[in-house]
Amino acid sequence: LGVPETAIKHGLTSMQSDSWIVSVEPTQVTLVDLKNGAQVTRRPIQAEAAIMNPTANILALRSGSTIQIFDLDKKAKLKSYAMPEAVVYWKWTSPGNLALITATSVYHWALEGAGDPTKMFDRH
Repeated sequence: LGVPETAIKHGLTSMQSDSWIVSVEPTQVTLVDLKNGAQVTRRPIQAEAAIMNPTANILALRSGSTIQIFDLDKKAKLKSYAMPEAVVYWKWTSPGNLALITATSVYHWALEGAGDPTKMFDRH
């Protein structure tokens, strides 16, 4: 598939569903479409982490404290937000919600609408 071995490790590679494997490399993000014969797509994007939506061609990127969500079919940025603290874990909890976990709080970010992530509760 042409993905360097150094990019295949926890934090750089994700598999959010049975449809996609996403790997972050220094100068690009590699998307492997498992439902389409393992077709490989490379995007010239710099990010620390990337995860695909479980049902749609929507890619979330994290770089520093900034989270961005892109619709790959429409080639459009849907949302962008600078988190007040570093995200230590994130996951699509449903096709319409991205959970963002920091050292002190848990946020949900709805894909629909223009709202920012909503703090759900503090971590103890």
